[in-house]
Amino acid sequence: MKNKSIISEPLNKEINALLKDLFEEVNFINILRNNIWIAGGFSRLIGICNFNINSKPYKEVITEYLFEKGGDIDLFSNSEDTLNKSISLIDPFIQSSFYDLFSNVFSKTFTFDTKKVNKQGFYSKIKMQFVSKFFYKNINDCLNSFDFTNCKFGIEFKDNNFYIHYDKEALKYEKENKLNLEHCNSPLLAKRIMKYISSKGLELYKSKRNNDILRKYYYKVVTKNWDNVFTENMEDSNFNVGALGVNRLERIIDMSQEDLVIFIGQLSIPDFDFSNQDYGHYIMVGEVDWASKLILEKNNA
Repeated sequence: MKNKSIISEPLNKEINALLKDLFEEVNFINILRNNIWIAGGFSRLIGICNFNINSKPYKEVITEYLFEKGGDIDLFSNSEDTLNKSISLIDPFIQSSFYDLFSNVFSKTFTFDTKKVNKQGFYSKIKMQFVSKFFYKNINDCLNSFDFTNCKFGIEFKDNNFYIHYDKEALKYEKENKLNLEHCNSPLLAKRIMKYISSKGLELYKSKRNNDILRKYYYKVVTKNWDNVFTENMEDSNFNVGALGVNRLERIIDMSQEDLVIFIGQLSIPDFDFSNQDYGHYIMVGEVDWASKLILEKNNA
């Protein structure tokens, strides 16, 4: 069923002009005409600026993200053929300054020089990340696949203007500074939650629905029940409880005892004891079950 809460409208004129200026040195506009759109962190940032959720000036926010924090621009498409064709559309004139930075199992990332000079006096670079394992019919289908409501912002170029697509619920949670979950399809959910809470300053929205999604995620972690796109492209060791960061997530969201029970026997951690010898210090005395230790601590609190 199509999500009727997705809205599309032109970006405000000032941000529209800034994006055109930023992308004028490469053939980026033609890339976006080729069934390619922007989604993810950069489009979320543009949405925050477009709707005045951020108190800082939009130009400062956008240039800081791209040129000082090294943020990338996530590009999505409808097929691998479209993806490859889009990469080939980069203006040959700037091939010397446009190079493959790195690739991972889910994307291909490129960077290119611009004529913009940063605060340190060096020419700035912009990173583009072409998502290479997830393809969608259109931008709305792409937004509806995201695990966070807050990420449901996308940008496309048409009629010589940038348009923003967004879920009105994304605006609601951004204004409240709350992180809301949509699903737990990805094994990387724990790490993404930590990123948005620790680095982006959001707080997990407390609701029964979010608790249910998290509990479903915990069961998927211990059963390793993931879609083929993950199991075929990630090493088996990356699906372990510790590798997925579930134990680090607990420090942020304070998992319930009922949830911790799911992980009994799944992860061992070093056990330390305090020694009174000399000036006093902790020594490792063995290993202990992570979940059982936390349950005991919560019972004794």
